[in-house]
Amino acid sequence: METPLKSAMDRPPCDSGFTLVEMLLVLLLLSVLLLVTPLLKRQQRILLRMDVQQIREICTKAQAQAIREHKSIPIKIQGSKVYCDREIYSLQSSTSCSSMSFHYTAQGTISKAFTLNCRSASSTVQLVAQLGSGRMDVR
Repeated sequence: METPLKSAMDRPPCDSGFTLVEMLLVLLLLSVLLLVTPLLKRQQRILLRMDVQQIREICTKAQAQAIREHKSIPIKIQGSKVYCDREIYSLQSSTSCSSMSFHYTAQGTISKAFTLNCRSASSTVQLVAQLGSGRMDVR
C-alpha cells in the first residue's frame, strides 16, 4: 500500500522559529538603541563641560573678589562640590572632580598651578590653572 504525498498545505504549522515580524521588531529595537547611545554620551559630555565652565567662572569671580577686597580667597573642590570662601556650589550629581585646594592672593594671583580632572560616566574634562596670572583653560 502506497501512502500519498502530503502537500505543504496539509502539514501542521511549525511553531519552533521566529516569524518575520518578530525579527523585524528586534532589528528595529537594536537600531534605535544604536542611534540613541551616542546622543546620550554626547549629552553627558556637554553637561560635564558646563560643570567645568561653572568651576572656571567661580574661580574668576573669586579672583576678582580677592583683588577688590585685598584679601586671600580660599577655594576647595571635592567631588561634585565647590567651596569658595563661605559659599558652597553644587555640580551635576553625575560629575565627579578630583580633590583640589588653592587660594587667590590679595593681588589676584593663584597659589599653585594645577590640573583638575572632572569625570562623568563616559568622559573626562580637565581644567588647567597656570601659575602667575591664574589663567584657566578647559581641555
